[in-house]
Amino acid sequence: KAPFDESMPRNPVDVYAWCKSSIEGMTEIFADVYDFKYTIIRPHNLIGKKQYLFDIARNVLAIWVNCLLRDKNYWIYGDGTHVRSWSYIGDVIDAMVNCLDRDVGGQIINLGAKTPNTLNELSQVVREEFESVTGKKTKDPIYLSDRPTWRAIVNGLKDAGLVSRTPGTIDVKVRELIRDAQIAYADRT
Repeated sequence: KAPFDESMPRNPVDVYAWCKSSIEGMTEIFADVYDFKYTIIRPHNLIGKKQYLFDIARNVLAIWVNCLLRDKNYWIYGDGTHVRSWSYIGDVIDAMVNCLDRDVGGQIINLGAKTPNTLNELSQVVREEFESVTGKKTKDPIYLSDRPTWRAIVNGLKDAGLVSRTPGTIDVKVRELIRDAQIAYADRT
């Protein structure tokens, strides 16, 4: 049950989550066997510049921007009320670097936005920013049948002091991604 915090036991519900959980478990075992320190950082729903846009099955925001760049409809599962904590890549990198200077060995740290957004809210931001940046009208999203996880938000109890949040709201970060995506798409076509 969301919000997820670091004290919750791992309980993966799909292959992707199982892979991440397995790697975390292996890291803990190797650290014990080979006596090294580790920190597990769990970023949630990464967004930002240089995001890979050309995988049609990975990362909601990248999929949507990819579709819009190709003048296609993008899709939303369910009614758009699913909630996500979006993590700006710059904030995640800052947290990783800050972990090097802090005694956080052996800990798990969730990273995600303090203010989560619904898919409908993000969709509106993406459409507004895409139209503003490109001057192109966007197609309406297509709503598909629902998927099971509707609240993927985190309560990063341990991220205090690790994340120096980049100024700007989600729209600023989406605009940055779209500007970068235009260049990447033009280079690819």
